[in-house]
Amino acid sequence: MILIKNMIRRSIIFFVSILNYVLLKNKKKILFHSFPDFSDSSYVVFKHIIEHTSEKMYKIIWLYNGDYQKSYQINDIIECNSNKHKIIIIKKKSITGLFNFLTSKYIFFTHGIYADIKIPDRQKVINLWHGVPIKKVGLLDNKKEVINFSSITSISKNYDINFQKIFGISKQQILNTGLPRTDFLYLNKNHAKRLGEKLDLNHFDKLLFWLPTYRISKVGDIRDDGELNKNGLPFFSSDKLYEFNQYLNSINYVMLVKLHPMDACNNHEKHKFSNIKFIDDELLFKKKIHLFNILAISDILLTDYSSVYIDFLQLNKPIAFLINDYKSINEKRGFIFENVIDYMPGKIIYDYNNLVKYIDDISKNIDNYKNEREKLNKYFNSYCDGKSTERLINYLKL
Repeated sequence: MILIKNMIRRSIIFFVSILNYVLLKNKKKILFHSFPDFSDSSYVVFKHIIEHTSEKMYKIIWLYNGDYQKSYQINDIIECNSNKHKIIIIKKKSITGLFNFLTSKYIFFTHGIYADIKIPDRQKVINLWHGVPIKKVGLLDNKKEVINFSSITSISKNYDINFQKIFGISKQQILNTGLPRTDFLYLNKNHAKRLGEKLDLNHFDKLLFWLPTYRISKVGDIRDDGELNKNGLPFFSSDKLYEFNQYLNSINYVMLVKLHPMDACNNHEKHKFSNIKFIDDELLFKKKIHLFNILAISDILLTDYSSVYIDFLQLNKPIAFLINDYKSINEKRGFIFENVIDYMPGKIIYDYNNLVKYIDDISKNIDNYKNEREKLNKYFNSYCDGKSTERLINYLKL
């Protein structure tokens, strides 16, 4: 039965790929897709085109997976631009969605979108991806097949060899423009203040943003890599979470927590702490906030094996890596870099007491990793100017 299903699937992909080569591409049609819906670099490119290319009048298609009515921000943009570009929202899993994919000249995505369909040279399918992985993915993770695309955006020539190995692509397919989502790291003071008001943060002295990667995933590449506590969180047990809240309260700091969108372990503590706030994608949609705008106003990033710290390096603010399950992740998943900790420019933290000590140091303006961050930022990020989207749009001549 499985063999028959695979044969049918391959036949369908072969047929659709032929269609993609035969059908004409509309050079005025641009298609977007992201996970979660209407987010990450796809949203940043979309917003840039809406705001800066209105004289060209494109037909813009968004393919979505969930309920786009919950995506308040994109609905506002559609209403404000109704007399400029034509914007259409279509379910990804539909004949109409597939047809628009096959007839669009330009396609931007962050995760696999009709991943197996072959791409003709005249179609520009841009893989914006969702970061620059430090964990093994794609062919480095022993995958037999990877997604098809024309080009991928990259942060620097120093990282390009990794994308070549991950996706089995040539150097010519890599666009060193920087990642569009990092443009949202560059906020003016008024925008930052309004953002703090939306999230009720302005009365705290400092903001910690904890962005752990997933250990157990619920969509896409299903995995079980690291270690979790009974409350569904890495690093913090329930007792330590309460204790940390009391500690933060004593120094008037606040910690925002956002789990990875692929994280299957959402049974985390949702009690209303005074100084710890859990946020999710639905809240960001409702309040019309982009994740990277929160990073922009954060004073300290707490993370682990997520590549978000590489983006955050552009701001040269303190970073701590909570990696008490490093051994487990290394054995089950592995890393792109042979000595990955050498590429983590911040405090490496294996237990709760060391975390508190680190925050104490930061509160006393003791920052021992500034030079290390600057050095690795130069290695990873060719651009730190908030113009990555502009470079990409100019390259494509949109």
